[in-house]
Amino acid sequence: MKKNSSERWIIYLGVVLIIMIISMNLYGYSFISPLIQKAFYILYILHSLYTLYLLREKEEIRLHHIIFTIFFIILITIILKNLMLAFPLLFMFPMLASKKSHIMFKCISWCMYVAVCLLFCLTISIRFGFVRTYTLYTEISPNEKQVASVIMHDEGALGGSIEVQYEKLYGGIIKKSKTIYRGGLNEPEIKWIGNNKIKIDEMIINIDDKDVMYKR
Repeated sequence: MKKNSSERWIIYLGVVLIIMIISMNLYGYSFISPLIQKAFYILYILHSLYTLYLLREKEEIRLHHIIFTIFFIILITIILKNLMLAFPLLFMFPMLASKKSHIMFKCISWCMYVAVCLLFCLTISIRFGFVRTYTLYTEISPNEKQVASVIMHDEGALGGSIEVQYEKLYGGIIKKSKTIYRGGLNEPEIKWIGNNKIKIDEMIINIDDKDVMYKR
């Protein structure tokens, strides 16, 4: 009885951690060190797959196909935001889908699952096959707690884009990133004005504004 209780706590904790990790990453939080971030993603994938295994084998949980239909809509957003976060979630359907749902709901969820998997593969091929991303240069704020980076997305013959990404540093370990400017291939000139404003060419952006995003 105690063993079953401890296993349930591990499962519940695993589900909560997965939701927290996904939420933090979708809101732009990540590790400053690329090496630590890669290790974090590997642990996240292994942890997520193990939690799915426990849900299937220990709790024998099976979800209705209507739930998966709604879940796939959310998963599309996650795929477009972060492929590493989406990868282990693709296994939710084959591992936890119920066999007792109505045939109509099964067909809908199966079609959506195939579409989501195709979207995942297409996004991988585009991001890692056609688009090359690299940082041109960075500017550190006067208080040295914020960074603005000019990032190039090179799509070869298709062109590409340049964006300015703002990052706020927390304790030298974690950063929060958000894109504040996106334009063509003309490289902009950026400069900090104090600690809360960035000058991009002739345009001044207040980073404290919510949903700040400028396109050109």
